[in-house]
Amino acid sequence: MKRNIKVLVVHGLAAKPMPTRLKGGINLCLDSLRFDQISLLYWADLAGWTPEDVYDPMNYRKPTGFARLTRQWHGIARQLTKGSVEHMTGLALKLYDVDSCGWCSVMMEAEARKTLLAHWAELPNYFQEKSHLRDCIFRRGSLLHDEFDVVIGHSMGSIILIDLMQQGVVRTKDLVTIGSPLGMGVIQHAMRRWYPARIPLRDAYSGEWLNVSDPLDIVSMDSTLDGEYPGCKVRDVSIENDALTPTGKPHYHSLYGYLRCDPVQELIRRHQ
Repeated sequence: MKRNIKVLVVHGLAAKPMPTRLKGGINLCLDSLRFDQISLLYWADLAGWTPEDVYDPMNYRKPTGFARLTRQWHGIARQLTKGSVEHMTGLALKLYDVDSCGWCSVMMEAEARKTLLAHWAELPNYFQEKSHLRDCIFRRGSLLHDEFDVVIGHSMGSIILIDLMQQGVVRTKDLVTIGSPLGMGVIQHAMRRWYPARIPLRDAYSGEWLNVSDPLDIVSMDSTLDGEYPGCKVRDVSIENDALTPTGKPHYHSLYGYLRCDPVQELIRRHQ
């Protein structure tokens, strides 16, 4: 008999399927839960995106041995772009006082810039004075059940989730962040500058904080959060995101791939 646990998922940037279809895809990945046990904070429409229909949760393939070796080399190379991504995010948020760090080649900097402009467009709209996007998301978030067993934030959804928790809108037992940019100093700086916490983050959850990332996910390249949020002990776990794009290419940042991974599945099952 499945206990009636409550799980909240906050999705990330860019276009998404219609809410019911996205929630159905999440349920396919978190298949130990019933559909009614999952709440979805859907905000793609608030950012002006048109729903897409090509987001298939079952399009995935486990990496082979050769692919794993290739991933290790690519992961090392991707780490060199961290400074570039950090610097460009600071420029996008108009936080010019945040220093960039590290170095990378011109080619990798161009790749990071392309990815940032294509997928992080909502960040400047969220971090600004009297943000209309944030106000709309918070109004929608306030209509949800205010206490959950597990809350999951993907990508920018993890930023929104932490913001909701620090403002006292959402409380939970366990917190899960997946493919998250919360390790970047510029994001932490933006949170403190624009939306100071009303309550300590540690007081908004009573259990553990699990942070899951793929080394090849450019959004979560700064993948370690432990020790970076006052009072919070974070379990940082590296995984292989097995999702594929509709054309069959690896999708290292996929929401569905992260939800399928063992650490997230095991945490959900502990509540049942």
